[in-house]
Amino acid sequence: MGELARFFGKLSPNSLGEALRDITFGRNFCVISNNIRIDAIPWTRKQVKTFYKEYFSSANNEDMVHAISRNTVFGYTFIEESITIDVFWYYISDRTLCFRVKEGEKIIALIVTADCDKTDQWENLERLET
Repeated sequence: MGELARFFGKLSPNSLGEALRDITFGRNFCVISNNIRIDAIPWTRKQVKTFYKEYFSSANNEDMVHAISRNTVFGYTFIEESITIDVFWYYISDRTLCFRVKEGEKIIALIVTADCDKTDQWENLERLET
């Protein structure tokens, strides 16, 4: 495991979520705009739907259909050192923000906040399939 992966693995969900938010968006995400780092690759609608179904299938599917129709659902991938970071977010009223951190195919962290205006509500998200 690389140094960054070990570092990420030692952080609490709140600390990791805020660190990932900073390297992905800067401090202003959920406050001003959705400015994402320039090297992040946007997901296709199919990738967004696949991620949602895999990790959020117990959530309200009508919310996702609504978010997709209003173009308020997003997914991006970027590499930081040897770590792949996937970021996914959507909003209806509050914004749900999720990070999946991988080294190779191994998931190191999968965290989510259902209200990204707050810095202390990050939780580990259980994979629905192993």
